[in-house]
Amino acid sequence: MDNKKAITIQINRNQHDAPSQRDAQVHNASNQSSLEDYIRENHHPMDDDHVFQRQYTPDPGSFKKKPSQSFWKKYKSLWLSALTAIIIGSFLGFIMLKMFVDLDPEEMATNQNSTNGAVQTTGSTSEENSGGATGGDALELKSYPLFVIQAGVYSNQAAAEELITGLEQENVAAMIWQRDDQYHVFVGAETSHDASKQFASSSINTTYEIYAGKEWTTNTETASVSAEEKAWLTDLGSMIDQQLADGLDPSSITEWLQAKPENMSEKVQVVATAADEFANASDEQAKQVALLSIIESYEKLATN
Repeated sequence: MDNKKAITIQINRNQHDAPSQRDAQVHNASNQSSLEDYIRENHHPMDDDHVFQRQYTPDPGSFKKKPSQSFWKKYKSLWLSALTAIIIGSFLGFIMLKMFVDLDPEEMATNQNSTNGAVQTTGSTSEENSGGATGGDALELKSYPLFVIQAGVYSNQAAAEELITGLEQENVAAMIWQRDDQYHVFVGAETSHDASKQFASSSINTTYEIYAGKEWTTNTETASVSAEEKAWLTDLGSMIDQQLADGLDPSSITEWLQAKPENMSEKVQVVATAADEFANASDEQAKQVALLSIIESYEKLATN
């Protein structure tokens, strides 16, 4: 055979040697789908519009509603603060009331002025008396600390006298003691605060408001009197002490009145009149008022 031709063999490689184009697309799509599923399950969800937006789904249990507190528990601190303030305020108020219960409400506003006026009056009176009234002997007047029972204090005498009239209609004796342009109406006196309070509550029955336990002290002065008056008045100081300490006994005052001098000045005569009222007093309350009148007129012996 002369005709020599090469023998060729065609091999179909579509199915065995290389994948077709369709198979490559399917493979790539499968791999891409697997990758997306892996990312979605383990990292970020795949979304066409929001590829990198992660959606967080809160745990329903994390937003459990807390139980509502009661009104008392919610405002406990405010309640405790208010209660503490009320307790402390009440305690301090009670202490302040205890401290000021014995203050005279009618004289609180004028107390400072009255004190200054008393000092100035005392000084001027002492200077006048030390200058010496001619033709007289000097009589040293004693000071008496008292706790009086007061029914009122006024700036004019007419109002004080009107109060006395009202008290007398209720069978309560009273007297006026003028000091520093003030007219004090007294209805009794004792030597201690408690005794004054007790006497006012047990022995004075009146519809008028009275104030017991008021401190009242007479001034130590020097009076100019005659020699005869001095001899007679010297015993009065000790007699007043005795009446205040041992109780009111008009008999000693009656004997003292029998020895009074015939010629007396107007001031000494006022003392004698007050002593006579004491000797004739009908009850204990009237005796206290009369004794106050004696002490008041005795103090005023130093005035000119």
